[in-house]
Amino acid sequence: MTEINLLPWRETLRDNIKKEWLLFLGVILMLALFIVVTVCTVLQMKIRHAVRTNNALHSKINVLSDEVLQVKMIQKQKNVLAVKIMTLRSLQEKHFEVVSVLSPVLSQIPSGLALSGIHKKDQEWRLEGVTESPLRVSLFMQDLAKIPLLSSPRLVQLNTEDNTAHRFDIVFRENMAGEDFNEAQ
Repeated sequence: MTEINLLPWRETLRDNIKKEWLLFLGVILMLALFIVVTVCTVLQMKIRHAVRTNNALHSKINVLSDEVLQVKMIQKQKNVLAVKIMTLRSLQEKHFEVVSVLSPVLSQIPSGLALSGIHKKDQEWRLEGVTESPLRVSLFMQDLAKIPLLSSPRLVQLNTEDNTAHRFDIVFRENMAGEDFNEAQ
């Protein structure tokens, strides 16, 4: 005899359960896909925000680096100017010293004697020149010995270039007591 399914509802129930499971599985998959997409979107937004923040910080760092370089350049210029100012001040201070020493020396130069060079190293002065006669150098040295600002003038060199000209070098030191005397004035 042919089998007749008297209970078709079991088959229908099985098909319905299968459809429900497939529907439930589809909803879960859709929900999982939605969660994954949402999480990826949020993470990408955070990454973009972090990248924008990093770019902004890098641009600020670059601006500040440029400003630091400018400050360093200004500091170098300031140091150069400070050195120049100190040099000018020392030159102004030494100007009086040079004038106070050379003024009486130059006023004592006799005729027939010409200076070709004046050099100073520490407290020692060196006068180089040309004269017609060694006697004029001797007179000049006697006059230098009378100047209170100077001490120990001595002839270092006297050469005859030709019959009419003699080269000479005279060295003398500044008298420290004389400097104190000038500073008091």
